[in-house]
Amino acid sequence: MSKMYRAALGVVLYQNSIEELTNLFRSIQAMEKSIKENQRNISIEVFLFDNGDSPMSYFEEVKISTTHHFCVHKLPENKGFGGGHNELMKQVFLDGVDAYIAVNPDGFFHPRCVEAFFDLSINHDHRALIEARQFPSEQPKAYDPMTFETEWCAGACLWI
Repeated sequence: MSKMYRAALGVVLYQNSIEELTNLFRSIQAMEKSIKENQRNISIEVFLFDNGDSPMSYFEEVKISTTHHFCVHKLPENKGFGGGHNELMKQVFLDGVDAYIAVNPDGFFHPRCVEAFFDLSINHDHRALIEARQFPSEQPKAYDPMTFETEWCAGACLWI
């Protein structure tokens, strides 16, 4: 049997609406359905990092509206976008995940996004930061059209 690859999906929150998270979780469920239908050995674990001091009732309402399991991490201070992802990455990589996906809470995924991330990661011997395409508009930057290499990447949706 092939190894099951674990991907931790990290979302750093700051006073986001339940509607934004509901849309994100619906897209995660569509990705999980695609992974299952295509018989891929990838699991997705969702971690939320709350920078906005949201009450626990907020997370209960998110759970009810999405029916998806996730872990919530809270700290006494706002760590910011990068600091929040750094905290989540420390925890999940110590727990043995194979990849980390940083995502903005107001975005959502194409159903095959994680599968494409995974395939590109394999093609680069799991030694690459892979940025998702963004719709309706890409970040304006130069990149090599043959290798897709670039000098920088956005953290809006990033496979690490």
